[in-house]
Amino acid sequence: MLNNDELFNEVLIQPAQKGANQLFVVSGYASAAMTFHHFKILEELNYFVKISLIVGMTIQDGLSLSNH
Repeated sequence: MLNNDELFNEVLIQPAQKGANQLFVVSGYASAAMTFHHFKILEELNYFVKISLIVGMTIQDGLSLSNH
């Protein structure tokens, strides 16, 4: 089983290392802050990837309006 760092690397970093230049995220509870964190790590590694984030949950489900 992968730990969080290994999973982050395998799913979110390795595709950029293999030439991917776009990432589409569809998630119920992802946040803009999480996406920004990922984007900054890619930028530090000199990978420039367009990230599109679709957040599905609503304020009633505990996700703030600012994350939409």
